[in-house]
Amino acid sequence: MRRTLFALLILFSLGCEKQEQTEDCGCDSEKTEVVKNLFGIVVETDDGFEILTDEKGLLLPCSELAPEFKKEGQPVIVSGTLKAPYKKIPDKFEITPIEINALQLRAFVYNKTDITLEIIKSEDHGLKPGFGYFIEDLRTPHGTRILQPHLPAVPGLDPFCAPEDAMKTGLSVIYGLRAHEDGYVSPELLEYLNVNKKCSQSGLY
Repeated sequence: MRRTLFALLILFSLGCEKQEQTEDCGCDSEKTEVVKNLFGIVVETDDGFEILTDEKGLLLPCSELAPEFKKEGQPVIVSGTLKAPYKKIPDKFEITPIEINALQLRAFVYNKTDITLEIIKSEDHGLKPGFGYFIEDLRTPHGTRILQPHLPAVPGLDPFCAPEDAMKTGLSVIYGLRAHEDGYVSPELLEYLNVNKKCSQSGLY
């Protein structure tokens, strides 16, 4: 436990953008916002387990998650205090430290109605077996529709090999739509989220 917290502190100090030496960052930075009952899914990233949300992007817990939450793709409801974002992944995806006040397991995945997210089968769209996603932004009369039966932002037409990978990528797109009105996800973000990493390691794709 102590080793993990020490590693997180080192990570925050290295990840902060250039600031005045007297200005704290990461979990030591000033509180910016209190959030309540945010939907998210647990994702295992290069920095450890984080919570991916459609409203605030990636949230990096300031303390280690309990074992029951350390499951890729686990839906959760999180409340807590956000700190100053300490890192951005190209182009606009923020990682924000959070002091968690409450964290609950959730049985159901994304079910909001203003923007919808459906996991689809890639073979239903003429590709090899795997997964993709379909997003409808219903906030305007002629809303945006994104049909993505394969990985975005990278060459080729390889589908997602696991529904969890399609879910976390789709949720990242929705965050972009909400925060920047832009659903683009970068190759760097896909790599950070370890999308299709298990597939490539096994030689599947």
